Amino acid sequence: MYIPLDVDYYSHPKTIALLYKFGPAATTWPTKLWCWAARYAAKDGRVRRDAVEFIIGWTGPQGEAIDALLGGGSPEGGYLDAIPDDPKTLQIHDWEERAGMFLRRWQERKDEMKAYNLARRGNSAAANCKKKKKAKLDTAPIHIGDVSDTTRIHPTDEPPPAETPLEGSLEEAREVTKGLLELWNHGREARKWARLTEDKVRKVRTRLKSFTVDKLRSAISNIKESPWHMGTDPKSEGWVATFDWLLESDSKVEKWVIMDRRDAPKPSNSIDELKKKFMGGA
Repeated sequence: MYIPLDVDYYSHPKTIALLYKFGPAATTWPTKLWCWAARYAAKDGRVRRDAVEFIIGWTGPQGEAIDALLGGGSPEGGYLDAIPDDPKTLQIHDWEERAGMFLRRWQERKDEMKAYNLARRGNSAAANCKKKKKAKLDTAPIHIGDVSDTTRIHPTDEPPPAETPLEGSLEEAREVTKGLLELWNHGREARKWARLTEDKVRKVRTRLKSFTVDKLRSAISNIKESPWHMGTDPKSEGWVATFDWLLESDSKVEKWVIMDRRDAPKPSNSIDELKKKFMGGA
């Protein structure tokens, strides 16, 4: 929260009068009162007389600072106004015209923004709920052994439509990544399982712009048939292809999508040739 301050405040005759009589510290008295009122009396700008000296930090003779803020008989008036029918309360001069209206508008904008954000969150939650319900209706899991597939089930005898690459949200990509990791980890020791990470989700989401889920599963199945890439070939010298390595680029995925399992790359007599072919010369 903040309040407006007139650019002529420090050169105004009322401010200069306080400066001459009490010193530089007195120029902060009105601003301290304005800040206090913005927090505790924004509606009317009224303050108890016996609280004024405490708010501004006055420790001199009682009543002297209040008289100065009331204008001390000056025709210019002061930064405080007396209230005839309530001697125990003082009114901040021109509060409504200067700060009160500004603070009300600020609060109104704040309330409007809060309502707008709540409405957005509500609409977003409703949309996500609809997506989840639709996904449950459209997709049914099929379990073959320990490997799950999320193939769409069609109630008719017609073949399902050709699957196309998709650009889904991170949540959708995360669900796809879980299924791909389950296929990748199938048949491996638990200590060698690839774990779900945000980096893997982002890579899968990027590859989904070019490949369908079925093609990604095909690439994983094909590379798992390669002893050299799975580290079971002695000539691989302990190097093992990882889930992240396969999904690092479209070119790597494409190579394993079009490769039939029985045509998986055979071990080469040259380690350098294999590294150049499958690791980009690394």
